[in-house]
Amino acid sequence: MVDNPRNIDATRRQLDAFLVANPDFETLSARLSSFNIFNVLKIAEWEIRHSNVLAWLLDPQETHGLGDRFLRRFLSRLLLDRDDFHVPFSAVDLELMPLENIEVLREERGIDVVVLCRGAVRWSLLIENKIRAGEAEGQLGRYRREVEELNPAAPVLPVYLTVDGDEPSADGKLAGFVPVSYGQVIDISGPIIEQNRSRIPPAAALLLDDWLTVLGRLTMKDQALIDLCRQIYRRHRDALELIVTYGKTSELSEACEAALSKAGELAFTSRNGANVWFLPRRMASTQRPLCTGWPFLEQAYPVMWWFECRRNAGRLSLILEVGPTKTPALRRQILEAAAKAGFASRPKGLREEAQYTRIYRKDRKLGPEAEREEIETAAEELWRGAAPHLEKIIEVLQGVKWN
Repeated sequence: MVDNPRNIDATRRQLDAFLVANPDFETLSARLSSFNIFNVLKIAEWEIRHSNVLAWLLDPQETHGLGDRFLRRFLSRLLLDRDDFHVPFSAVDLELMPLENIEVLREERGIDVVVLCRGAVRWSLLIENKIRAGEAEGQLGRYRREVEELNPAAPVLPVYLTVDGDEPSADGKLAGFVPVSYGQVIDISGPIIEQNRSRIPPAAALLLDDWLTVLGRLTMKDQALIDLCRQIYRRHRDALELIVTYGKTSELSEACEAALSKAGELAFTSRNGANVWFLPRRMASTQRPLCTGWPFLEQAYPVMWWFECRRNAGRLSLILEVGPTKTPALRRQILEAAAKAGFASRPKGLREEAQYTRIYRKDRKLGPEAEREEIETAAEELWRGAAPHLEKIIEVLQGVKWN
């Protein structure tokens, strides 16, 4: 079928309007092309470089000018945010205790970051950092044992740090590893750096600002960038959708959407990078669009399904998540009803300040060079396996008092 010449002319005018003399697009281009040491050195996604920065900040003797402020606040916030660290002290205790004889190690026995406290109160912090690489079999359990040898009789805080806060393996969970996301690192680091900016040497401040910028883009937590992208999308939606339609689409997204097309009627699907968000029509009819999160979704329902693919980690995941609603009471009502129906979530998900809570997740392994057919098959298997949980969450949402 040949396109109507008038339609082609209209299409070209839309693209011209988007690309030529577009101040928003120029601003976005300027932001993305501004100097950043991590981008210049092409290390924005190198986990070893991010481990270097973290180890530097966690060391009270280093040149950042923060002393032990970053170490103290980082640990206390982790203890405050998570209730699954098994250590004999609280966040308040840690804020008040002396931090003596601190040693920070990089790549000691292959471990990304280790902080050893051998003072009056002994403890060890172990950080295994994963940005693109996957977890090796038995790796986390071995690291835990290595750290216990380095600092005998000291409780260990084992952290599994990933971009999205991925769960560690069964071996990692058995070793006590707690998932932490780079978004949490931003939330902890940003305020500390800003509050103590006068103490930080100018060169170090530039490095830290570049680091937070890179992490913001990596985790989609750069709010100014998100707002600018949303503004461009609103003003040039037709041109952008045209580019997406005719541009190269993700093999993952196509495979997941193909699997979903066989699974029943959907209210909508939406792509976000390598992820595919979707909502069955039956489930959409049981809830109202009262969610304030997920700015990349046009229809902000509180409870959403999505596929997450981590090729380097060799897996495809199906996730059911409760986002931030317009009132904490509504969110808590949904989570409590889901818990009664058998959906598992961590206790901190019920806190008023909590925002995103995953209540269901299943994984399927993918080969390192997975083709579309393999991804589509894995997506179909995951969605078929979730059928009983779909019925349960529909029942939960039918009982919610939306007013």
